[in-house]
Amino acid sequence: MELRIELECSTPFGITDKITIPGASRGRSGRGSAQRLSASQTRSRYREHRAAVAALQRDFFEELATRLKLAPDPTRRKVLAGLKRALADGVPMLRVEDEADLRAILQSGRFLSQFQTRTSGGAYDPLRRAAAEERTMGVPLGQPPADRPIYGHLGARDFAEIRSPSEELLSTAYGPIAVRLRPGIRARTTFVLGDSLDDQEQVVASRLDAPELISFPVRKEGAVKAARTLALPGESSVNRRTLQVEFGYIELHYHGGVAVEDVAEIALAVPPAPETLRLLEARKIRWRVIPTAVPPS
Repeated sequence: MELRIELECSTPFGITDKITIPGASRGRSGRGSAQRLSASQTRSRYREHRAAVAALQRDFFEELATRLKLAPDPTRRKVLAGLKRALADGVPMLRVEDEADLRAILQSGRFLSQFQTRTSGGAYDPLRRAAAEERTMGVPLGQPPADRPIYGHLGARDFAEIRSPSEELLSTAYGPIAVRLRPGIRARTTFVLGDSLDDQEQVVASRLDAPELISFPVRKEGAVKAARTLALPGESSVNRRTLQVEFGYIELHYHGGVAVEDVAEIALAVPPAPETLRLLEARKIRWRVIPTAVPPS
């Protein structure tokens, strides 16, 4: 008989969130103990990493406060307020490599992670990715592939980022087909500024609707400029563009999967092929064509 083990663990969705590990069988104390130990280690490593990142943050904001001639706490509050403005009206999005992949998604009804497809538009390194998810999000190393987060980025409702400096990076690395998701997915979305794989030593993911400065990579080139901009009163779109310029993009993580029903609209670089169009119409998904500087291959 299968037993589901639940352990409390600090995660972006709350200190008392629970990790569920399927597959532990009654009467096999060795295996069950190993599963429990694994979850306990995940919790410990996540908390240790969060404490280490908090220390980096403290040093960074003390130095920034000196430059701005303010005390550290007011400086942090100003930067956090600017970060919240930048994220508030952003739109959750993700990218698709080509129309063949888009058709597969429309047919299956689900977006898949690299742990399921065994491919990636960015860096395909599942071991390193799993380690980064454990440290930055509290996701257990043994989490089933189907239960791992799906990655995307924060954009604008009118797909303005397709015409922004960040588009070349997004299109080349992750695909020219931009998918805008419905607002409801924000409630189960976390973020970091920049790339969580490359910057895992200096960030922890926090909730998109309850951002924390711990998701700000303080050691990145451009961190001081971005923080100074956020500390000043400004429009949310200006702040978001600054973050995109300095960090490349705002990375999002969708927890609980992404289904076709979560899609609000799709932007393609060229008109869709007839077979793609039939699937879009069958799914009743809006679409538009926005040419980019990086055409599809």
